[in-house]
Amino acid sequence: MRWLALVVASWSSIAFADGPLKKETVVHAMTALRPQLDACYQRFHVAGMVVVDVTIAPTGSVTDAEIAARSDIAGSSPTGACVAQAVRAARLAPFDGPPRQLAYPFMLGD
Repeated sequence: MRWLALVVASWSSIAFADGPLKKETVVHAMTALRPQLDACYQRFHVAGMVVVDVTIAPTGSVTDAEIAARSDIAGSSPTGACVAQAVRAARLAPFDGPPRQLAYPFMLGD
């Protein structure tokens, strides 16, 4: 199964070079969701790009994960809800500072 996680979009809103939330931490946490995202695809058989707007608390918990309107898959669909639920379960290392927001795209499909 083809699966792709690309880090694009809102990276400029997070100071990865000097800031407390490291790019590698986000990539690692999102990549670790592969089994859950594959399960979403296997369950609903809907392929496409899903961009998730993610809010990460300083504790490392994902406090919000919403499917962005620019996604191929609607947030109100069962697939979109499955992906959002999987992303909300992600855990990152704690960091200093305010909550961080970013957009993280995933590609679902064979």
